[in-house]
Formats: sequence, C-alpha cells, structure tokens
Amino acid sequence: MRTIISKIRSTKWAHRDVKVDLVGTLGGISSLGGFAVALVALAQDRSVPIWALIMIVLGVAAFVWSAGQSLRAFMRVLAYQKRRDVISQTIREEVLRGNDPLPLYFVYLRPFSIDGAYISACPKEADRAYVEKYGWPDDSNSLENTVALLVHPFGELVALSGESSGVGPGYVKSTNLSFKEEVRALCTHAEGIFVVPFVPEGRKGEAKEPGIVQEVEMLIEYRWLHKTFFIMPAMPFLSSWLGKTQDSSRNYRDRWESGRARFPELDLPEYDPGGCVVQVPDGGYVFKVFGYGRYRWNWRDRTRAEGGLTALLSHLDDLTTGNPPR
Repeated sequence: MRTIISKIRSTKWAHRDVKVDLVGTLGGISSLGGFAVALVALAQDRSVPIWALIMIVLGVAAFVWSAGQSLRAFMRVLAYQKRRDVISQTIREEVLRGNDPLPLYFVYLRPFSIDGAYISACPKEADRAYVEKYGWPDDSNSLENTVALLVHPFGELVALSGESSGVGPGYVKSTNLSFKEEVRALCTHAEGIFVVPFVPEGRKGEAKEPGIVQEVEMLIEYRWLHKTFFIMPAMPFLSSWLGKTQDSSRNYRDRWESGRARFPELDLPEYDPGGCVVQVPDGGYVFKVFGYGRYRWNWRDRTRAEGGLTALLSHLDDLTTGNPPR
C-alpha cells in the first residue's frame, strides 16, 4: 500500500496536452507571421526573406505535429475506453449469475445529468499507469474520470448507463426491467460504491431522475453504507468566484442540498465549494481530495474526522484487501 501511495504522490500532473497545444499554437503563430511577411514582400515586388520561409515551414510542421499528437491521444483514449466498457460488461454478466468476479471493481452511481460535468481535478498527482492509458488529465477534469483515477490502483470503476458517455468508468447498458436487480448485484459484489447524491427536482417537488433516489434507498436498505463514498463535487473555480454555475442543472450547491434534504438519515455535511468525499458510518469521515486546497474548510459539524488523499487511498486499500462483510 505504501508503494501505491508513494507512486501516486510522486507522479506530478505533467499536462502533456498543454505542451502539445502550446507547440501547435506557437507553430500557427509562426506560420501566420511568415505568411504575412511573404505577402508584404510580394506586394512590394521584393523577394521573400529566407527567414520568413523558414518560419512558415517550421510553423506548419509544428502545427501538423501537434494535431497529429492530439489525434493519436484521442484514438488511444477511445481504444482503452472501449476495452474498459468490455471489462465492465463482463463484470455485470458475472455478478448477475451470482459469481464474484475478477478484477476487483467499484460502482459509480449518479444522476445521468451530471455526466461530463467538469470540476477542479482531485489531487495534484496521478497514477502513471492510468495517465499512460488515458492521457494526462487537465487541470479541470470530468467528475467520472476523476473518480476512475482515484480507484484505478485498486480496481475497475463500473457505471450503469444507456451508452458510453465519455472517458472514465466502464459503462454497461441497463434496462428499466432489470435496473434494481443490476444495481443490487453490482453493489453486492463491489469493493466500494461511489455516489453523487444529487436529487434534481421537478416543478411538483418530484425527482426528475428517480433512479438515484432508488439507488440511495438501496444503499441504506441493504446496509452498504460501510463501503459507500458520497461525492461532493468541487465547484469549478470560476463558478465559485461568480457564486453560481453557468448551467442551473449543474448548480452543485443546490443539488447537493436537495440530496441532504431528501436523505436526512445520512446526515451529510453542508455543501462546500472545495468539494470532498464523505463517509457516513461511525460519525462520518470527510476526505478532502478536491479543489487543490484553494478553499478554506469551514465545516460546522466539527465532530467529523477529516483526512486527505492518503487517508482515502488507505481506506480503499482496506476495502480491497480486507474484503469486509458484504
């Protein structure tokens, strides 16, 4: 476990995509500058300077290289995501047969409307094996990809969905007829469960996405809370500064508070723009793994123990190696 944690903590976010984009941008500027000089020279019936031609050639070459690298990374991500979907589909089939599958896996439950939401990336470090497969994460990362990165050293991340909606978990198709059966089977055999307890409400106060309500109710009914982690997404920095999100359907504060109101027995903490991961058994535990430490933590309930990335990784390791009762 110490090896895993040290590996994750020592691997910095390299932002390889930033370097590629920077080279492409500088190449584009260089080629445009060279073309401008060449046009001026031709308009004045003068010969085009050699240095301008060199700028054009090098600029175009840099731009083409950058585009090629971006396309290559995109195709690599698609290939690995397809493989992850296949693995997750196999896991689903095994648990529905009542088998305990390998590899180990975690379940990701959320309202589908949160898919693709961007947040401040969880830690400043990333697991090298993960980023070599899926590309270096940006400073802002999708929520589902962030959770997949957290659990990657310990197992797969499986999410029920009609179709693969992006990079991150392995997506498996679900149907309304077998929805509860699939959730129960997946969660029973899972090492851990990550949940975004957002409850979007309609005009009459009814949940727009009742699936997440049923899923949280199942967590309580089947006593899975000991291996459940509730995700409070960190509000994007600009949205936090403005005091709101651009998309009202992704107003993290309001949607988190709606979940708190819907499930008072969970005793979830109030929303904080810095985000966190919360466990509720044994008085509750707050893992502060979002937000880069940008925000000040002002929890009103000081009875909750707090920890960071190392504490969360240690707990995930306990779940995957200790195999507590399910």
